Amino acid sequence: MVEPQYPQITATKPLDTLAAYTNFLDLLANKAPDLLVPSATLHNPAAAQDVAGGPPAAQDMAEVHLSARPPLQFPAQQPPAVSLPTPSISLSPNKEITWGDKVNINCSVETQFTGGTLSLIKHSGSFRDTKNGTSITFSLPEVDFVHEGSYYCQYQTRVSSRRFSSPQSSSVNISVKATLPIPSISLCPGKEVTWGEKVDINCSVKTQFIGGSFTLIQNSGSFRETKSGTSVTFSLPKVDFVHEGSYYCQYQTRVSSHYFSSPHSSSVHFSVAVTLPTPSISLSPTKGVTWGEKVEITCSVQTQFRGGFFTLIQNSGSFRETKSGTSVTFSLPKVDFVHEGSYYCQYQTRVSSRDFSSPQSSSVNISVKVTLPTPGISLRPGKEVTWGEKVDITCSVETQFTGGSFTLIQNSGSFRETKSGTSVTFSLPKVDFVHEGSYYCQYQTSVSSRDFSSPHSSSVQFSIIDA
Repeated sequence: MVEPQYPQITATKPLDTLAAYTNFLDLLANKAPDLLVPSATLHNPAAAQDVAGGPPAAQDMAEVHLSARPPLQFPAQQPPAVSLPTPSISLSPNKEITWGDKVNINCSVETQFTGGTLSLIKHSGSFRDTKNGTSITFSLPEVDFVHEGSYYCQYQTRVSSRRFSSPQSSSVNISVKATLPIPSISLCPGKEVTWGEKVDINCSVKTQFIGGSFTLIQNSGSFRETKSGTSVTFSLPKVDFVHEGSYYCQYQTRVSSHYFSSPHSSSVHFSVAVTLPTPSISLSPTKGVTWGEKVEITCSVQTQFRGGFFTLIQNSGSFRETKSGTSVTFSLPKVDFVHEGSYYCQYQTRVSSRDFSSPQSSSVNISVKVTLPTPGISLRPGKEVTWGEKVDITCSVETQFTGGSFTLIQNSGSFRETKSGTSVTFSLPKVDFVHEGSYYCQYQTSVSSRDFSSPHSSSVQFSIIDA
């Protein structure tokens, strides 16, 4: 076996006594106890005998060669192995998280190495929280958008003065939203609105996110208006046809520099109508109408929608006449039989480029009559007539209906005679006893192809005496 070669250390010192020599060796041994071999070899051929036999002479110089070797090498001691399990992590609530909600994140680890800490760390953010224990719940009392992101937890502990960390847990993700409820909407007065009327639409929402605004939107139209508040009323002071249709509202608000909008409300619908009242109608004269007389029919209506016109219509006939105004009078200067029948009137007007008509009025009836006065009658020569004498009976009537005829009638007899005219004389040239008795006359005429007869005249009577 080959001896290892060690470095040599040479020390030179005058050694006058054995004690000095011994002390020198002790000094070297004390100065380098780990490097120097406790024994040494004196190399001095001249003084070898003296050393072997006793201490060297005082004048001798000795060279002491000491062998040095490295300190003993021991194998390094390995630290004890500590294996920490992966922690578990859970999130509550585990569904969608609403802004302002409380969120709990639980971290736990099952290990024999207790006494450590659990840290909850946000992957991309500054959040880091550490608590002592092996099962910890970290709370976010009022979650905000800054809390959005993924989180993991890690366990750290110290074993025999050395620190150890577990693997990172799996991640849980927090996504924050502001949930706005569906607004409610109401309409006043109702689904059918009169043109020019005021309409109110109320929008309201129950939410913690106040400080927002409502927008009222017409589904198929240009109307759009916004007002601040969680319960607002939009007013349409004078509705027009452009306002017809359905409307919905939506609530908007800002939460932590994020904008949120509610779902649309349900819709309310209204239609705009022009309601015209039923016109009134009157007839003058109010009673029977005489042929040729002047007749007036007045139509009127009380409405805000002025600027329209009336139409007078004969129910079963060709008469139709129109006049502008809300109160008009239609005149029939000389009523005829063609004017007979019932009449009604109707009001029409235009509002915002749309035409509207009122209901029909009630009806008035015209019945045309020809009124013939009672004729006058006279007898000549008198009440007693000599047999064979001439008798004249005159009938006359004052009437506008000329062109008629008179009929002289014997009350109890066969005599009957007719003559044209409004004043006629019936002659009995030679009276006989058959002519005795009473007589009356009646006027007949034709007006517009209709025949009319006057009342009977009073009666005249004569008797026959012998000459």
